[in-house]
Amino acid sequence: MQGQNEIISTERLILRNWIDSDLENLHALCSDPHVMKYFPEVSTMEQSRTLLSRLKNMCDERGYCYFAVELRSSKEFIGFVGLAYQDFEADFTPCVDIGWRLHKKYWSKGYAREAAEASLKYAFEKLELDEV
Repeated sequence: MQGQNEIISTERLILRNWIDSDLENLHALCSDPHVMKYFPEVSTMEQSRTLLSRLKNMCDERGYCYFAVELRSSKEFIGFVGLAYQDFEADFTPCVDIGWRLHKKYWSKGYAREAAEASLKYAFEKLELDEV
């Protein structure tokens, strides 16, 4: 049985909409220098709060976002994976992209791939998107 916020389920993972109590976990992820190595900067708490709000709103409005990801076995938050509408200035926008960000201790375990594949399936089969 799916949880109230659960959107996608895989063998090992639950992808779900965000809840307010995710803020501390999201901030820990986005303020980790290892996780954010290829980003311009690590996030402040206010930036994490804004991101959380934006992700929740996107999921509510569009039915997708970079979903919060939990391990099925323990309900432990491991990061986010999913889809996002992008409309910044580029030759390929507007578009829906796929993205991920996981806590370092969950790297190299196949979680990003498992969640990304499930997100793509959701995009094409449930949302009926033409491309990602």
